[in-house]
Amino acid sequence: MRVGLLISEFKDKNVCDICLGADIAARDLGIELVIFPGKYIITDKNFSDDNPFEYQHQAVFDYIYEAGFDGLIVDIGRIGDSAPILKKEAFLKQFGKKPLLTVSELEGFDKIEYPEDTPFFEIGFLAIE
Repeated sequence: MRVGLLISEFKDKNVCDICLGADIAARDLGIELVIFPGKYIITDKNFSDDNPFEYQHQAVFDYIYEAGFDGLIVDIGRIGDSAPILKKEAFLKQFGKKPLLTVSELEGFDKIEYPEDTPFFEIGFLAIE
């Protein structure tokens, strides 16, 4: 089984914890895990002339289409931090009918089930399970 984990960036400690938990679970279960750090969904709010190449970070997500993943886990809360709901939905829908779980709540999409105070490391582990 091959699973893609879409995250914002490794500079965020919580994101790193999710990745570490997911990596441990993937190794335990014999799952191939590929992590895609694509930063943030580009919107008019967060795009500036100071960094006109910001969109290149998102290009990493384009590799998902041809990679033959069995499922995707998406940290849409951080990837879409500045994006309106419709932009977040469009981002997730671009992956078609591929099984997809989100780390945070977004209506119409399946979310990883975990208690409210769960450590991020454990959320990553549960996402793979």
